[in-house]
Amino acid sequence: MHKPSVSVIVPVYNVEPYVAACVRSVMRQTYEGKIECIFVDDCGTDNSIEVVKKLIAEYSGPIAFKIIHATHNQGPSVARNIGMDAATCEYLYFLDGDDEITDDCFETLTAPLVEELYDIVVGDIKVIDGEKPSGWMRLKLEDGTILRSPDIMKNYRQRWNMTATNKLYRSQFVHEGKLNFKEGIHFEDELWGFQTACVAKSLFASKRVTYSIRVREGSRSVTSYCNKNSVSRAYIIILIEMFSFVKNRMLFNYETYQFLQFFFYEALSKFMNSFLLYEKTYKELRQYVKPSIKLLLLGNRFRLKSYLRDFHYYLPGFIAPYWQYMFIYCRWRVISKLRRRVYKRHYNI
Repeated sequence: MHKPSVSVIVPVYNVEPYVAACVRSVMRQTYEGKIECIFVDDCGTDNSIEVVKKLIAEYSGPIAFKIIHATHNQGPSVARNIGMDAATCEYLYFLDGDDEITDDCFETLTAPLVEELYDIVVGDIKVIDGEKPSGWMRLKLEDGTILRSPDIMKNYRQRWNMTATNKLYRSQFVHEGKLNFKEGIHFEDELWGFQTACVAKSLFASKRVTYSIRVREGSRSVTSYCNKNSVSRAYIIILIEMFSFVKNRMLFNYETYQFLQFFFYEALSKFMNSFLLYEKTYKELRQYVKPSIKLLLLGNRFRLKSYLRDFHYYLPGFIAPYWQYMFIYCRWRVISKLRRRVYKRHYNI
């Protein structure tokens, strides 16, 4: 029986207290197929890579370990791209240096590949130290679910998350799709996840927990060092890239349209407490995301609810942000009140 080979790509940057556990979790794999593990040294300021070197030197098992040194610190996108360029196996797997995988991770995720070489195989996660993972992290597909295009995009982000980690990606699918991580941006997983969802033809979901994520202060997540202006800029860049990707590859359909509009409105909702930031973000994004009237008709499939949501596109640019702000603000207030009411009722407050 053929066992697909797996390349594990691990960016290493200032994770000295945690990276040993990460490395050992790879070394403990029960999978009998070929595994290569590529650590990309992103030039941190601690001794993370020295810890990795020491553990690899002491290892004598079947997994092939490799360390690649970047010339200077360039962020996780560049590190992952370097790892992908060096990978030689049939499937790619991204692992963060402060996280861990279960002992049977690759045994579990490769099991369905006996029947078909799916473009993406995704497992479920848990949070280290017993905390419950956020709702967006959890896999909300039934065990054994198989999705085909366009259902992959239809379920993207709502039922399977956008993070690059904890997924097997078929190398041929990634290379033929010319997929890589956009360098120099925050939220790089948002763009990567969208692009893979656009291009993938098949996805298999396993409800088995295969990945343990560590939620910590001082991580390289954007929430730890981005202010609202930089968040706004990041969303602008990502939306522009998303629209360019769909346009250049002629991938526009109902599912991609709905997701792009959803992402546009989600970006705006982050600035409900500041109309000035909201207006600035809206005006900058509108010039890129405003569809033609024809696309609005096709994309909304003549649904009244969708027309009300997208009515601002029909308005002049100097009026539209005020209309849309009030539309989202009113909905946001209603939802907030309902949540508070449910919370009080649940906890008898």
